[in-house]
Amino acid sequence: LLAIGTTGMNITLWNLETCSGSNHDGKIEEHKSSPLKGHTYSVYSLKFSKSGLLVSGSLDGHVILWDPELGTILKRMMNPNKVGFRVVAISADNETIVAGGDDDLVHIWSQHQYTNVKGHDNTVFALDISPDERYLVSGSSDESIKIWDLTTWPPSKLSSSEEVHDLGITCCAFQPAPTVTVPSSDGQLLPSSTTPTSSPKRPLDQRMTLATGGNDSFIRIWWLDEVTCNIKARQVLE
Repeated sequence: LLAIGTTGMNITLWNLETCSGSNHDGKIEEHKSSPLKGHTYSVYSLKFSKSGLLVSGSLDGHVILWDPELGTILKRMMNPNKVGFRVVAISADNETIVAGGDDDLVHIWSQHQYTNVKGHDNTVFALDISPDERYLVSGSSDESIKIWDLTTWPPSKLSSSEEVHDLGITCCAFQPAPTVTVPSSDGQLLPSSTTPTSSPKRPLDQRMTLATGGNDSFIRIWWLDEVTCNIKARQVLE
């Protein structure tokens, strides 16, 4: 599925499978559950979980967890400050949802708990959760990146890097965990994540990789050092 948020408050869903294969004419068909209606202002951010659930964040100050196949709302979360959201992210197990926006806070919902953490001095535009679900990265128009520990409650700030991008950070993403195939009991090969939830220090070429983008037109690649929890510059893409 492809999900698109609009200034018209709705989310449209599109079935990409309809545009491929010999039996199709290349047209993308709208999904039977589209549009999703639940927000009252512009939908600014969308993110699918690994299991296919969809989380949306809006300038109406609400975050909604959807079952896109059925078109139903599973959970609705609200900014207690009644301030709009610019970015959302969701963990692979659907248990943790994070959002950031114009109140400069990172909002976190996890297993029926809610909290928010202060670390930025301007709008939070970028969020992502690490593949092993231990770390949260946040980026802001204040040009800084923060790394947060999701294994504690409330999440604690592990490190801060300033002046990462001139004019602010617009997006960030952890590199997904590599996937290998492992034999099942019946001899078939099944995909399996190679990222453990706890492990000794990784070899240099297997350290967690993070990418950031900003208003300076650059993409920066970083290593997250899991000993110091600092990010180290690796490459700049121009």
